[in-house]
This record gives sequence, C-alpha cells and structure tokens, in this order.
Amino acid sequence: MKIIKLFNNNIVATITEDNREVIVQGSGIAFQKKISDLIDENKIEKRYFIGY
Repeated sequence: MKIIKLFNNNIVATITEDNREVIVQGSGIAFQKKISDLIDENKIEKRYFIGY
C-alpha cells in the first residue's frame, strides 16, 4: 500500500493495489515516512475502507 496522506505517526491514508482508498492505523506505522512511501503491512492494526 502506498501512502497518499499522513495524519500522524499512527494513522495514514493509503491506496491499495486495486485502487481502493484505505485509512490504516498502527503504532508508529508512518514514523519517518512521506507521501508515496510504502507501508509495512505487518504494522497495520486496523483498516478503514472508504466508500465500500
């Protein structure tokens, strides 16, 4: 998943491989990350799918 918006170190908006928008939450998931970086999916604790 690729980051499209950073909220804080624990919550980001991402785009999946099938172009679905997902808000993901995890402890330190976005620490030292920037937009268009990839997320380590092992750190994801919760996923919130937008519009589905």
